[in-house]
Order: sequence, then C-alpha cells, then structure tokens
Amino acid sequence: MKEAKDFSKKLEDIEKSKKTLPIQNLKKDLATIQKDTTSVTKNNEWLKSIKKDPYIIEASNVVLDWIKAPKINNNGAVLNKKS
Repeated sequence: MKEAKDFSKKLEDIEKSKKTLPIQNLKKDLATIQKDTTSVTKNNEWLKSIKKDPYIIEASNVVLDWIKAPKINNNGAVLNKKS
C-alpha cells in the first residue's frame, strides 16, 4: 500500500513539474500528417499531450534506469562494462 502511495505521489510531482519529453514525429510519417490541416491539428494536439503525460515520462525514466543499471549474470555476479 505504501508503495502505491509513493508511486502516486511521484506521478503527482511529475504532473506539477514542467518536465516534458523531447518527442517528435518520424520523418517517414511527416508527409502523411501534413496532407491536410485536420491531420496537422490532431497530430499537434497528440504530441502536446504525449510530451506531458506523467505515465510516459515515468516509463521512460524506468527504461533509462534499466539501461544504466549494472549488468548481472545468471549467478548474480556483476559483469564489467566494456570500455
């Protein structure tokens, strides 16, 4: 229960912060999006909401933490990173 409250508090803090993610469309999709003004408007609104979504921000933080975490083999030994 405490874990859920801590997570909820963290999400509230993210929502209150001005943090946004550097999200943009794929170059491959731009031609399709720019065909008409309705698509452009819908896409801009979608990007705006995604950049500030606290769940997506937290998910990206978790993935970054996993990437930075030390690598461990099946025996529990920490593997050295190659330089």
